[in-house]
Amino acid sequence: DESPVPRRPQKVESQMTVRRVARKSKTGRGHPTKEDKDEFNKGLKQAAAGNMTLQMLYFYKYLLKHGEDDGKDKDKDFFFYIESLKFKECSQPYADEELLRRKVQSILDCFLESAITPTLQIDISSACCEKTLKAAQKYLAGKEVVPSIFDEAMVQVYPDLLGYWAGFKKTFTPPEDPNKRPITKYQKLLKSRLEKIDGFQLPSQVFPLPAIPEGAIQAYSFSLADGVKWRDDGEKFKELSNSEAGSIMGSPTGEHSDVTTAVSMRRPSIVGTRESTRSKKQKTNTRLQLPGIQPTTAGESIAASGL
Repeated sequence: DESPVPRRPQKVESQMTVRRVARKSKTGRGHPTKEDKDEFNKGLKQAAAGNMTLQMLYFYKYLLKHGEDDGKDKDKDFFFYIESLKFKECSQPYADEELLRRKVQSILDCFLESAITPTLQIDISSACCEKTLKAAQKYLAGKEVVPSIFDEAMVQVYPDLLGYWAGFKKTFTPPEDPNKRPITKYQKLLKSRLEKIDGFQLPSQVFPLPAIPEGAIQAYSFSLADGVKWRDDGEKFKELSNSEAGSIMGSPTGEHSDVTTAVSMRRPSIVGTRESTRSKKQKTNTRLQLPGIQPTTAGESIAASGL
């Protein structure tokens, strides 16, 4: 009789399937229809023309929420696609070439070569990024002035955006007020910062120093976190005496006698250096003797020459 087939791999496979289904249920994507695709393309073209509809604004807020849940910055893919489409639509024979070059450079600085980490801000492959950068550099140099330099990157970010659009359409309910615009988390953050700036109260111009604690070094420090405080005799200053700490950090009493003493204590080493230099000069004052010439010293030769 044949031994029964172990079912453990099937159990593991079923568990993995359940995990995939659970992970998929958390995402904000859906299966797009032809109507979803046509409507999404129409909204993208309107946004590229400078007229972002209210529905696209709510979709942007939707991307911020669900893109963050999925661990992806899909809102950046969204704006990259709009800006690239805007560049492509503006690439006409009568367009301003300098303005188009500045547009290409701004897309590079924001999405492909960002000064903010990570350098690549959109979800495309490294090979696609390298190819797009080369095409953009040729465009900026005037070698290959074509409007299709971002096409491959646009193709890579489009499917995910369309999937999120399909998920958004299933849950979106238009607001009762057609003029009510959504407020994103970034706008809330900026609003709270502005309120803190507007409500800021100027501190008093008199800053009394705290009392000197017993056993503390007569040196003070200042930081935005702690303000003005006396520096403790911590591990960093164990080897420093009070006079050295005052000369380094600044003494509130304004006394500098210790500094003068420290300089005077170092003078013997300077004097010793000068004496050693003089001894070297005396050693070099040897007699010069050449065939047929009376031997003289270096000093006598200089005196005889009148220098």
